Amino acid sequence: MKQFLRHVGRYPTLLANGLLMHKILVMLKSVGIVIEPYHFYQEGLFRPAPPTDLADFEFVELGVESQPALARIVVIPPTREDLKTRFAEGQICFALKRGDRIAAFTWCQTADLSFGPCRRPLEKHEAYLYGAETLYEFRGHRLQPHLRYK
Repeated sequence: MKQFLRHVGRYPTLLANGLLMHKILVMLKSVGIVIEPYHFYQEGLFRPAPPTDLADFEFVELGVESQPALARIVVIPPTREDLKTRFAEGQICFALKRGDRIAAFTWCQTADLSFGPCRRPLEKHEAYLYGAETLYEFRGHRLQPHLRYK
């Protein structure tokens, strides 16, 4: 019962951080029910940069050497071999760094949109951004819209 109350006590924090649906999906996945919602939206260069003060952040392209840093952010970390395969397939990983730390990153494909429900070749002016992650302490600072813009 104490464990149950402890878990329930976390829900106000999850609500405040907008993570309640994420928590519910993780709980369902643990019992074998997998629901993978996604947002598909189109952005263009005609939009202004998102309003965020990112003077402390540097926009970089990551490589295989970034595997240890990526492993500290994602729940299931990629191995060096996973990253080598991704890069060999033409995938690109962009990040926002603060000092030596990766604050947020996203993957990019320019040849194909490989997500099942929308699978198709991409036009020369298109890119598929996916797999975005933000280090927990940097969440809520609107890093991902800025990263997508860059």
